Amino acid sequence: NAPCRAGKKSLYEGGIRVPLVMRVPGVTQAGSSSDVAVNGIDFFPTLVELTGGDLAKVDSVLDGVSLVPLLKGGAALDRKAMFWHLPQNGKEEKIIPPQGAVRMGPWKLVYYYGGRLEPELYNLEDDISEQNNVASAHPEVVETMRKLLHRHLDEVDAQQVEIIR
Repeated sequence: NAPCRAGKKSLYEGGIRVPLVMRVPGVTQAGSSSDVAVNGIDFFPTLVELTGGDLAKVDSVLDGVSLVPLLKGGAALDRKAMFWHLPQNGKEEKIIPPQGAVRMGPWKLVYYYGGRLEPELYNLEDDISEQNNVASAHPEVVETMRKLLHRHLDEVDAQQVEIIR
C-alpha cells in the first residue's frame, strides 16, 4: 500500500484507497484515466444511469453519485464529501476502535467515536501517507467536518455507537 498508511479494516488511505478499472463500450475512451476519488456506493447510481434508469425514481436514499460524468471524460463529480463508518463494538473494538472518516477536498478527518482518541486531520494533497496530523493547527476544519460526518450518519440512519457530539 505504500506510500499509503495501514491496510484492510483501516480508514487510513491504505485501507480505503484501491485501484478501480471500468470499461463501458460507447462511454469510456480507451486509455483514459482519472484521479477523482470514488466510492463503492457510487456503483448503484452509475449502473442505474448506464442502463437507462431514472435516479429520480429510485425509492431510497442514495449515498453515492453516478460516475457517468467521469466515465465520459469529466474532471469532477457533484459531491461535497465522502464518508466511511466503522461502528463496531466488541472483539473488533480492541483492535480497531469505532470510528468514522470524512473526506472533503484535500482534507480527511478520522474521527473516533465516544472520545476514545483525538480526531486526526490530514491534508491528502500534501501528506498522502497520513503522517502529519494537523488537527491542532486547524480546529475549525475539524469541527466543520465532525458536524458534517454526524449529520450524514443521521441522514442515512447509520448504526451508531455512543457518539460524543
